[in-house]
Amino acid sequence: IGQLLARVKELGLADNTVVWFLSDHGGMARTSDNRPFRGAKGSSYEGGLRVPMIVKWPGKTPAGVVLEDMVTSLDIGATSIAMAGGDPAEAGLHGKDIRPYMTQESTEAPHDVLYWHTGSRMNSFGVIREGDFKLLSGGRGNGALYNLKDDIGEKKNLAASHPEKVQAMRARWLEWSKDIQPSLWQGGENIQYADYDWLKGSLHYKASDQ
Repeated sequence: IGQLLARVKELGLADNTVVWFLSDHGGMARTSDNRPFRGAKGSSYEGGLRVPMIVKWPGKTPAGVVLEDMVTSLDIGATSIAMAGGDPAEAGLHGKDIRPYMTQESTEAPHDVLYWHTGSRMNSFGVIREGDFKLLSGGRGNGALYNLKDDIGEKKNLAASHPEKVQAMRARWLEWSKDIQPSLWQGGENIQYADYDWLKGSLHYKASDQ
């Protein structure tokens, strides 16, 4: 990252280049310590889903400020389109333009709810975060409900004591999931290696036997 930023500066682009730095998931269990969060990569717990996002937008984002409200990597596309003068709504993206929040022109949280589809293929496994409450839904039983404000380690399942909350959040997730598109991946179960042209030149390209 240091080399990339140095190159941007060398090219004279540092003052008008936006840098987004984040991970797509939490650390792997065998190599990372995600405490106080539960879980790791591949998990629906906070240790698998929650990561920091760092944004460098010269002259716009205040340096050293930590913002605590929820955002999602889907916001990057929508915000970048808005930065370039486009309309994220016309692009049909699920993310939001979070420029007012990043610059602190507005302290309003960008999202009151976030959704994840965590199961394989087109099943009904997923996660919904609504304020302080988070529901892991799908499979048998009522799922698992946590209050992240009081229980960041997701140790106390509140589903049995809040059945109406579980039902409402589950219904909201199911309504959202109606827009989930089928996977475009046709490379079989192992998604690491395939004969796609855009993988040529990388270690992940594997020529088809056909």
